[in-house]
Amino acid sequence: MKKETKLSLSMLPLSIQRLVKRRIILRIVAFLLLEAISAFLVATVLSSTYDFEPMSLVVICAIILFTPFFISGFPFKLIDRPWCGRIISVELETKPDACMVGGKPILYIKNTIVLTIEKDDGKLCTKQVLSLGSRASNAEYGWEYRSAQFGNGYYAMGEVTHDLENYRVGDEVYHFYGLDDLVVRREGGRSIAECVACSTTNPVERDDCFNCGHTLIKHF
Repeated sequence: MKKETKLSLSMLPLSIQRLVKRRIILRIVAFLLLEAISAFLVATVLSSTYDFEPMSLVVICAIILFTPFFISGFPFKLIDRPWCGRIISVELETKPDACMVGGKPILYIKNTIVLTIEKDDGKLCTKQVLSLGSRASNAEYGWEYRSAQFGNGYYAMGEVTHDLENYRVGDEVYHFYGLDDLVVRREGGRSIAECVACSTTNPVERDDCFNCGHTLIKHF
């Protein structure tokens, strides 16, 4: 029997609630703007002197009109539903990657922590929660992030095995409407807390994210 998930934005800190509302408004505005541009392009195509085949004309106009849905994420994000689940496996995915530094490609190994989650309705899903290899400057804030400097930027490199201990089989996870990142409910003895606004990893002792300033969700 499917369990009912009762998660709402009111359970989250006010700064996160405001963030979600801003994201929704921006998606709607972006959709309306893109749709207006699409309507102009359709009108241009219809008034064109080029002799289109009827079926080709229909396909072209349909593609133009539906493109804003995919670009803006509207209305797919608006019909997103909250859910909760439990971690059933934690895996380390390793693959080569590259970044451009000073106009030259730099090759490195990218390590990603991937969770397999069983949702409350019994369905399984996977979620990447931490990946070293993206641009980071966390060391400036006194938080050791195993960063290596190349050129003018910091690129988080190397191992993520230290962070594996922060994701354990049995941990409860929550997906809230409007947020791309998961909220992980942990027992004691963990060292990190992720920001659901910008995905930055913070020391668990902090109350707000040093990168974006939003409140870290550690308790409901």
